[in-house]
Amino acid sequence: ANRQNCQQDQRVMSSFSGRVRLMPVLDVALLLCSLLAACVFRPAVAAPHTEENAPWNVNIEERHVPEDYRGDWVNHTHFPSPRDWRSLSVYQLLTDRFADGDPRNNELFDGGFDVRDMTFRHGGDFVGLRQKLHYIKGLGCQAIWISPVFQNGYNSYHQYSQLDFTLLDRRLGTLEELRDLTTAAHNLGMYVIVDVVMNHMANNFFFEGHQNDQAPWRFHGDGDDREYLLRPRMMRTTLYDTPAGKQPYMDFWYNNTWDPDAQYPGVLYGQWGEAAQDYGHGTYSFSDFHHNGDLQDYYDPFQINFGKLYGTMDDLRLEHRRVQEKYIAMTRALISSADVDGFRVDTPMQVPLSFYKAWAPAIREHAKSLGKHSFGLFGEFYVTPARYATMTGRGKDRTMYGADAFIEGPATLKGGIVYSYYWYMFTAFVYGESRYADGLALAYEAERSMLDTWEPVSNQSEYAMWNFCNNHDNWRMQSMTSPGHMRLCLTVISFWPGVPLHYAGDEQDFDSPGSALDGWAREELSTSLAWRALRTQDGGNPADRDNFDMTSPTYRFVARLNALRRAYYGDFGQEECDRLQIPSPQIQDVLAFVRGCTDEAKLAVAANFHSSEARKGSLVTPWPEGTLLENAVEADSISVRVGTGGNISFSLPPLAVMVLVPTPVRAVPPAVIAVQPSHAAVLKPEGGNGGMKVVLTFDRAMEESVASAARIDGLAGRFSCDNDSCSRISFDARIEEFKDGFHLIELDEGMQAADGTKTHAAFRSSFMVDRGFGVIAHPGLHEHPGLICGNMEQLCHNAVGATWLRIKNLGEDWTEWRAYESVSAWRAVRGIGVLVQYHAEGSASFIVGDCSLGGLKRCYASWHLQMFLRGDWNSWGETDQGRMQQIDHFTWATNMSASKFMRAKFAPEVGWDKSYGIHPDRDLLYGLPSFDPRHQGFAPEPYKSGAEASRKWMIAQGRWSEHESMASGAEFSTELWISHLCNTVPPPCPPSAKQSEDDLGWKCHGFGDQEDISWCRSVGAAGCMEYAENDGSSDMAGCGSCSCCERQRTFLPSGDATTCCVLFNDLMLNYTVTTDLSKCAPRPVQLAPLASVDETSEVVNDSAPAVRTEQRCSPRDAAPPPSGAVALAAARLQQAEAAFQDLGFARMPSPLDWHSEVAYSIVVDRFANGDISNDKANLPKFQQTEINVGKPLSLHRWRHGGDLQGVRSRLPYLKDLGVTIVALS
Repeated sequence: ANRQNCQQDQRVMSSFSGRVRLMPVLDVALLLCSLLAACVFRPAVAAPHTEENAPWNVNIEERHVPEDYRGDWVNHTHFPSPRDWRSLSVYQLLTDRFADGDPRNNELFDGGFDVRDMTFRHGGDFVGLRQKLHYIKGLGCQAIWISPVFQNGYNSYHQYSQLDFTLLDRRLGTLEELRDLTTAAHNLGMYVIVDVVMNHMANNFFFEGHQNDQAPWRFHGDGDDREYLLRPRMMRTTLYDTPAGKQPYMDFWYNNTWDPDAQYPGVLYGQWGEAAQDYGHGTYSFSDFHHNGDLQDYYDPFQINFGKLYGTMDDLRLEHRRVQEKYIAMTRALISSADVDGFRVDTPMQVPLSFYKAWAPAIREHAKSLGKHSFGLFGEFYVTPARYATMTGRGKDRTMYGADAFIEGPATLKGGIVYSYYWYMFTAFVYGESRYADGLALAYEAERSMLDTWEPVSNQSEYAMWNFCNNHDNWRMQSMTSPGHMRLCLTVISFWPGVPLHYAGDEQDFDSPGSALDGWAREELSTSLAWRALRTQDGGNPADRDNFDMTSPTYRFVARLNALRRAYYGDFGQEECDRLQIPSPQIQDVLAFVRGCTDEAKLAVAANFHSSEARKGSLVTPWPEGTLLENAVEADSISVRVGTGGNISFSLPPLAVMVLVPTPVRAVPPAVIAVQPSHAAVLKPEGGNGGMKVVLTFDRAMEESVASAARIDGLAGRFSCDNDSCSRISFDARIEEFKDGFHLIELDEGMQAADGTKTHAAFRSSFMVDRGFGVIAHPGLHEHPGLICGNMEQLCHNAVGATWLRIKNLGEDWTEWRAYESVSAWRAVRGIGVLVQYHAEGSASFIVGDCSLGGLKRCYASWHLQMFLRGDWNSWGETDQGRMQQIDHFTWATNMSASKFMRAKFAPEVGWDKSYGIHPDRDLLYGLPSFDPRHQGFAPEPYKSGAEASRKWMIAQGRWSEHESMASGAEFSTELWISHLCNTVPPPCPPSAKQSEDDLGWKCHGFGDQEDISWCRSVGAAGCMEYAENDGSSDMAGCGSCSCCERQRTFLPSGDATTCCVLFNDLMLNYTVTTDLSKCAPRPVQLAPLASVDETSEVVNDSAPAVRTEQRCSPRDAAPPPSGAVALAAARLQQAEAAFQDLGFARMPSPLDWHSEVAYSIVVDRFANGDISNDKANLPKFQQTEINVGKPLSLHRWRHGGDLQGVRSRLPYLKDLGVTIVALS
């Protein structure tokens, strides 16, 4: 069995343990035995350098000594660090969700590639990213932060569940391709920051006694309370051979030897910056992993540092010097071998500070030896400010604020992704509390006393926190608010102290609802399939199409912000850059400040956070009276005259933001603001001599040389200036000049404008010509009549622009990716669908299907051969109910009766290897910083992740009805709900599939505003919670000493039985539940075009009018001459044919009609033994051993001696039985 199937089996066993209990005990035992026997896990060949892993290994050390691992890049000069990290803007992307440069690596390791599902891999890689660097530079971002690069297991598209820290994930690319990426970035003056994970690895262990459930926290202890033994999740025969014996990981090793005298070394810090130290004894100190159980209490300083995150991430013992030395060696190797410029550190709040005190200086010193004197180390500060204060610079605990005192030891992280400013903007914009605009200044002032921002390289203070509007862990702000809110936020982060962070897709107005944690807001910029059913705009979802558009309005807006930041702040280099001038008191609902690195280059920013009301205010500026100020962001939109004492007054419309500078505004690089044909446009000649114009429009007058430099499909010299200022260049053409496929318009970096400025980045834009309505031009086209052609012996493709393709008959495996061809030799099976997946322009989201019944008659195309709807009403598939009928291409349907709410899942197979449910609800962590006195009474309704939150958003936007929703095949998906209401709405207070009795028990309730004990006594049930005064009974023991208790209330309404139509699209993964039973009726199938069948083929007469399309298929290419193994096979075939003829055999003709035959299936070994002399010729080793020792432990697996002679001797018996076909194993 392959690893993917076994992991699915494991997930099935975990997810459906509640249902397995319904089976007889013996059946359960047999099920478990069969699953375990079938699973042969194959861990990645890992870190010591070998010939086999060399293409992906950043380590060149061949000895298996992880602390001695090292990297090298022969004859390479490493790129120097930036002079000041504050001068950069950072662009964040998930490598898998950007551009797929080479589809051939998409399934090189462990599976999980599925472009249909937003929670699976989509193929992005180093090659695709390198090809789009000009796009990022054009946005004005000088650094890119990419997701982790090391090997992950099944799926893990996000890359945060690593199996190894020296092998690159084969699905992302080779070391050579990563080097090509960093080299190309450096050649463009850009820096590459890699996300690194050190807190945890994958999920290859479980705590003894808790293989499939949560392991309660243990610390030291003895007897039954002792820390857990670790148990590998895979079979011993598949573990690695390491210096520490058999291990699930190659370089980090567990050890279940108890050390009764051991302590946890070093000082730990909790959420409030409080120090904690271990004074107990006893732990598994010889193990590289923690044995303490799952992280449950994020406010316990020991749990947050030593607990297993989410119960799924094996936690490394990073406080131990042995583990530190291994990780230091591995990350040094990455810098040496790949020339990366910085690390973004994942989950540093779960890592003991002692690790960073050892790792950070070691990394900086190593990078410095390579010429990188200011290697960037930045953390994920999704935690309280008091916690990240301990790991910024030299660190401060809560006793050191405002004083020249620091935690002992060297500096650790330079800065990180800071949430305080995000939470204030989120509160103002999403919850409509615009008064929290004052929180940004409050947070900055508080941080200045809490953080050590001293930079020893420059010998000055440098505030290098990263500010953001969106990132890969949250809802996109523009989906929750409006484009106006988003533009205000983008402007603020561009000029506020710190480093602006831009999340991929924001510049193209991506607005998918839902949390990025579940994949909803992790769209790729290349053409996508997974969001096609999530129609957020009139034209669909922005992610449906190619989004590398360098002329889109928001792209140009962000590019201008970054250009203005460079023009006024320059290369930073001064402490002055971090000083703010803020009005006191602050203006209600308005953020206003003055900032600059020099007296000559300051700017004033004023932003109205109120969504519907104008605001007036005044601000003292550094400019002399009479100075005319202009809004630099939108020229000519606002002008203000400086009054007495540098004072300015202004009035701001709702959500208005202005960046005021003395006129004239400093020059920024020229840019292309429009292109014709527009980016990703599809042109279709309609016949005749169709004229067309190719045009580039700039934001200012350009030198005439730009016209001669512009190229179309690599050819220069066609463009000319279209006006006197040369702000527009073009050429006239006939569309007939352009062949079918993609055409590239390009302009190099450094093109000069009439004012002497030069373009900041190369410009690229493509359009497409398609005369045949192909799938690449129309990615929403998934059904292709005539794909199966040549009398079912060929496939005729209509995908001009594709570079690669792969093919499968349903029920079989995909072929390898092959270069695109207009016709493929392929044998289709009557009644079985064929799928083709194409790759073009950085995307493999082009999928079409066809199904033939012979001649012109066709059947439905689909992704799966069959589909079942299983749930409470049919015992989850133990009965034969639930089989769905195919009613349209990729669409399955069934009618079912319901009188109450019932759980269900879609499953395409008899078992549970694959199923489709919904993403579960989870509250998203959110709150105001503790230094804000308002945080204690701040308790808004939390935003949620999961399918239900996104479904509600789609309904509120008028994009879906209550009958629609989205499914997913993710391993964490839970059951969907179907009820007598015939919609996709869940019950008001549903029980959780994972709830235990403890979860439903009484717990402490903390009083909110206007709540007291009288309220608790009288309120009873409110929503899905029940409240009661603590009566001290054993039932309320979980409430502790609290006076008021709460417990979750579950309620499943019922009603009259209703018949519902349930539909599921197995390509788009959306489903519908409705009372309209007509929607479950089959749709007619379009006939195949005449050109797809031979003239001698049977023509089926159908009463429904056929829609015919013109299609020509090229003759099959001549087969190449055989060579190598093919030649050997051909020679052996000729020999066999000659022997057949020599023996005088004659071939039996095929039956005239297979339907009239009777088949008998035989496992030859278990039928009849015709020749005992061959019985011991091929016995398996285990059987021979058991025979020798007289212990037939595996008798059911023995060979029993059946052979072909035995079959031949029993042919008369079979003939008397009426058998006409013998089917042999």
